[in-house]
Formats: sequence, C-alpha cells, structure tokens
Amino acid sequence: MTIETSTPPQPDEPGAVGLETMQPGPELAAVLTGRTPASVSDDELIEILKGCRRLASWAQATELTAIAELARRREADRYEEMPTDVPGRYQPPDAVADEVALALTLTMHSAIGWVELAEDLAARLPDTGQALADGRIDLAKTRVIADGLAGLDDRLARRIEGRVLATATSQTTGQLRAKIRRLVRKASPDAAEQRRHQAEADRRVLLSESPAGAADLAGHYLPLDAATAAYNKVNAIALALAADGDPRSIDQLRADVFIDLLRGRPLPDVAEAPTNYAPATPTPVSPTPATPSPPAPPAPADPDTVAAAMAAGTVADRIAEAVAEVIGRQLAGLYDLSRFSRLRADRRGGAALLVEAAARRMADAIADLKLRWCDALTLPGDGDKPAEVHGHNGYRPPAGMRRLVENRDDRCVFPSCRRPARQCDLDHSLAFDKGGTTCPCNLAPLCRRHHQVKQHPRWRLLQPWPGVIVWITPAGKWHIVRPDRE
Repeated sequence: MTIETSTPPQPDEPGAVGLETMQPGPELAAVLTGRTPASVSDDELIEILKGCRRLASWAQATELTAIAELARRREADRYEEMPTDVPGRYQPPDAVADEVALALTLTMHSAIGWVELAEDLAARLPDTGQALADGRIDLAKTRVIADGLAGLDDRLARRIEGRVLATATSQTTGQLRAKIRRLVRKASPDAAEQRRHQAEADRRVLLSESPAGAADLAGHYLPLDAATAAYNKVNAIALALAADGDPRSIDQLRADVFIDLLRGRPLPDVAEAPTNYAPATPTPVSPTPATPSPPAPPAPADPDTVAAAMAAGTVADRIAEAVAEVIGRQLAGLYDLSRFSRLRADRRGGAALLVEAAARRMADAIADLKLRWCDALTLPGDGDKPAEVHGHNGYRPPAGMRRLVENRDDRCVFPSCRRPARQCDLDHSLAFDKGGTTCPCNLAPLCRRHHQVKQHPRWRLLQPWPGVIVWITPAGKWHIVRPDRE
C-alpha cells in the first residue's frame, strides 16, 4: 500500500525552497540557517521542519561513525598494550564508553548504549547507518531497527534490514517495530523464540526517582503471558473499586493496587468494605492554608563546632574551587602552544602525556601548601585513639577519615558517575605502593568500574588538592572534578 502524504513543491512555484532534493550536510544547514520561520509560507515551514529533521539525522550519523572509529582504535590499543610476558592474564579494560560519556556528558548507561549502536551500525547494519546519514530515517527509527534485529544471525538481520528500510521512511516507530516483529517471526520462528528467551533471561525490576521527586518502579523483559496476567489482575481490582465508588482515578487505583500487592497488604473486599482500601494517610484539603508556626530560634552553636564546620565545609570547598579554576585555566593555555597542536594530531597519546606533565608540575608547585592545609584539618582523636594526621600509617583509612572523604565527595569522582560514595572503593589517587599517603588529600571514592578505568595504562588521574580530581583521557582531554555538596 502506498500513501501519498504530500506533493513536493515545484521549482517554479512561489516560495518553493527545494529542500527535498538537497543532501543533508553543510549545504542544507546553510540554507536552513538563512531561513526565518516567521517570514515563510506554510508550505515552506513544513519543508523547513523536514529539512531540520534530515539534517539532525545526518549529524547523528556522523557522530555515531566517529564513535565507531574511536571504538575501533581503542580496541586496537588494548591488544598493543597487553604485556607479552603474561599472555591471557591481563587486558586493559574497555573504557571507550567512559571516554564518550565524558565527551558528551552522558550517563554510563546512555554512553554504553550509544557505543553499542555505533558499533552495530558500522559492523552489522551499514545500510541502516547510511539511511540515517541520508536523512531517510531518524534516530528513533534507527534504534527500533537495531533493537529489533539484535541477536539475529548477521545474514538474516541484513535480509530483514533491506525489507524494513524499503518502507521505513513513511512509517512511524510503532508501525516499524510491528513490521520487524512480523518479519522475524516469519523468516525464523526459532530465532524469534530464542530472542524471547534471551530477553527474559535479562528480566529485572528497576527503581528510579522521577523529576518531581516521586518514584518509578517497573519490571523489564518479563514473560509476556505472566506480565499480561499480572496487569489484568491489577486492572480488574482497580475497575471493581472504581465501580464501587472509589473517588480515585483509574490510573491512581491501578498504581495503588500495584504497590499494595507488592507490599503484601490484604486485598480489599470491594462488596463489603470499599472504603477500607483508601490511602492510609489521605491529605486533607483545607479551603484556607493553615498559618505555619514560627520556627524555633536556633540553639547557640559552640564556637569550636562552627570553626570546624567552616574549615571542613564552606572554606575548604571555596579553596578547592579556586585551585580547580587556576588549574583549568593553565591547562586551557596549552591550546596556544604550537607543540600541543602537533601532539593533538598524533594518535600515540602525546597530547595526554603533555597534559599530565603540566598538571603534575602544578600539583608539585602547591604540594607544600597542600600538606600544611591537611595538617590544619587534623582529625580529632576519639576517646583513647590518637588524632589522625596527614599520612595515616597504614593502607586502610580509619573510619573517621572515610567519613570525612565521603562527606566531601558523596559520589564516585568520575565526572558522569552518580554511584554513592558509600558503595565505592576509597582509592589512593597516587598508589600506596608508589608512595601515596593514606590521607583525604590522596583519597577519593571510585566505583569499581571507574577504579578499573583509572588503572588503564592510557588514562591518568591526579589529585593536586584535596577533592580536586583531574582526569586525563587517552585523547589528551582533561576533566576537572571538584567538591560539590549541593
């Protein structure tokens, strides 16, 4: 079935922009930039919408191609860096997703998915990647195709890909997804069944906080029959409550039934006691807001407590912020060096080594000041235990020192990571066996993944000041992390 959605404007028509025949790229970008939406006709406005979407697809395809090339280079580097004297015992971690996460300010989950999509388009589905670059499909459709063909034999995936792309331009993502499912089942029922089993093996329940401060609780990759039966039960109870006069909306009822079932609360007897199933603590609605009670005056604080809090909190953070600002400006000045420009074109990591050398020189320049600052923040003793001074005698930090570091850095110090510090390793920025001290100025929380990234031979991590972390990637890019208690 062919659906004619519009008639392309003829070149001699008034206001025709001719965007349909232009390949997406710099030329199309220039034409779109020169058009002011408020000054064109409706016909041209629609063409601008479509042109912008095609241009966005081209830009995303270019980005994905660059990521695939970066992944290819890093994979080659991994084998070059493998020690020859211990074959099979050591291999640098695959940290390309971490590098992409820093470059694009992505979460690790998003970065991993972005890298996987880039590699899939480069290796298994090049025609889909080309369709994205040509602007025939957008990123959403590209994801649908890649996800729908994941796990299939490469030859089968390419065969279905060709049939899907033939009509993908005129289909919505829902139509495209349904077509892929039909084609997979028809071409290989066994493959479709295997994919279902693989998906169910990855079943999970995820809890996340919504932007409004509420929560999302969802099951993923559940068996279809079981999930359908569970939903039908929740829906049936909610419908019965609604029919019995419960004032909540049907969506609220489903949500409340769902959470109460999971919490093991007894099911309501709709016929006899429908009101017993109302929320346990309903919020009263008052026509006039209640006058809030005046806050109690704060108790006078002990001067020593105030001084300690200032030293460990606000003042320390401001000093760290100033140090980080100076280091950032100095590193940015490397761009003005002709030598650095040449090193950036070198793929062997010369730029990263120069950045590391510059950062280390700055760290050495403030090393004595750093030591005096650590002494000023000496941890008080606890009962019979002596006070903790700079350079604890031992590898494992005492509990008080761990609390101090976790209060300063409440998350993993990799820039895009949000793993709570209490779930991280308390890592020595300069390794203990290489002279690094066990002190807050040399300790920082790193989740297990980013602890491994830090140990990668082409990644660098320095802590020139307590809480100021400088990450240097294999490409010579630097990222500075500083304390943030907000």
